[in-house]
Amino acid sequence: MIKTIHYAFILLLGFCSAAFAQQSEEFHLLYVQDMEGVYFQNWSAVKIGSRGGGVVDVYVVGDGKMGDFFGVLAVNCRQPESSDWIAHGGYVTVDRVPAEAISGVRNLACD
Repeated sequence: MIKTIHYAFILLLGFCSAAFAQQSEEFHLLYVQDMEGVYFQNWSAVKIGSRGGGVVDVYVVGDGKMGDFFGVLAVNCRQPESSDWIAHGGYVTVDRVPAEAISGVRNLACD
């Protein structure tokens, strides 16, 4: 029960931060994933904050043929392998976010 409340709080925090970020920064199209035929999946992101220590929170959105995805990736610019999804939702799971989109997220966060 506590874990569910904690997860819901993190999701709410991520979405509130993303709503604020939409007012101050624009989304960047990171990658257009070709699907079968004329279909595609867009991957976009916006920086929503910095935790210090080289960690930047990025709100990531995917929409298109695969379905919707939304999540907050805490990008560790000093140790990329330590980056972690702190909140996510939608039809598409985090393991289906393509490497090209993740690379774009890291470029956005760390440049």
